Amino acid sequence: MHKRLVLLALATAPGIWVAAPRTTENGVKPTEVLIGQCTALTSPAAGLGTGVQLGLRAALEEANEKGGISGRKITLKSLDDAYEPEKCVECTSKLIEEEGVFALAGYVGTPTAKVAMPIVQEMKVPLIGAFTGAMLLQDPVQRYVFNIRASYDDETEALVQYLTKADAKKIAVFYQNDSFEQAGLSGLDKALTKRKMAVAAKGSFERNTMAVKTGLAAVMAAEPDAVVMVGPYKISQRQSSCARRVLLA
Repeated sequence: MHKRLVLLALATAPGIWVAAPRTTENGVKPTEVLIGQCTALTSPAAGLGTGVQLGLRAALEEANEKGGISGRKITLKSLDDAYEPEKCVECTSKLIEEEGVFALAGYVGTPTAKVAMPIVQEMKVPLIGAFTGAMLLQDPVQRYVFNIRASYDDETEALVQYLTKADAKKIAVFYQNDSFEQAGLSGLDKALTKRKMAVAAKGSFERNTMAVKTGLAAVMAAEPDAVVMVGPYKISQRQSSCARRVLLA
């Protein structure tokens, strides 16, 4: 496992190169190291998935231009999970069992990372840099999961600190109704409780839908000073647009 992490980490550490060991380990060939990615290339979360994919490809291409890892080219194999847990299970299993990847990287989302985690633990294949701050990937420490993002607890603490300093008294939350919600709400509750506050109102929507009106109505009815949104960018844009129309009506 240590060799796997070293190989991928070196790809993003310009100027630091060591001789990669000759090995028959999955995904490592004489001229190539194969990395796998399951991400949202379709669905309302596609902007996040394609963005992470492009960034990861750019970093690996830069490393390859400098010689890769001991002359081995780093190749990325990306598959679409459409931000759906069931598809992520299929995708992750395919990358490990059929494609024989050396490591996994650049996953997007809490619900997908949640179902991938038991697979990587069982198969002993590292999952590096998932685009999520869910505590379930961080506490307790997962041996084959390597986080590069702050936790949602840290992020919501920073948000609430900023909002309360701006004199927000009533803070509502608009969230995606799945494990993403559980992670985001947990952090928000902790940050508010610390300040002897509570969530002013809650509104929700289902994953991969644009149906926000019911949840928005629940939030707007409380007349909050601020709304913390736990969801993908398109849903947040949709809610903001609807909220503006309500306020201007």
